Amino acid sequence: MMIRTAGGPGLVSPIDFSERKKPLPRWMWAAIGVSALVHVGVGVWLYQQRFEIAAAPADNPQPEPSPEDGATAPVETPPEPVPPEPTPTPPPPAPRPTPPTPRPTPRPPEKAPAPRPTPAPPPWPTPRSKSSP
Repeated sequence: MMIRTAGGPGLVSPIDFSERKKPLPRWMWAAIGVSALVHVGVGVWLYQQRFEIAAAPADNPQPEPSPEDGATAPVETPPEPVPPEPTPTPPPPAPRPTPPTPRPTPRPPEKAPAPRPTPAPPPWPTPRSKSSP
């Protein structure tokens, strides 16, 4: 509205600079394709890296037992778990004693209200009401 008031464009949008949506050029599509292929390739390479990590050499390497040596292969069994020592259940807490009943507090005798002082007349003259003389 302000643009029309100032004498600006009427039927044309003030934001339209005669630009039209044009299709992407071929080189842009090629750049998008190359970028996608590079991303996929790096992703596959990083995924394969997970499985190519070599195991660290052992300090004391021993030959691995073969399936024929099943009877002579050492088998280590984990130690039996030690059961925890039972702890006695603590006795229930003693019930709380009932509080004593409150006694009424003595109140001082009520005083009669003090009489209100009469207001003093104001120091300036007050207008008189217009009543019959």
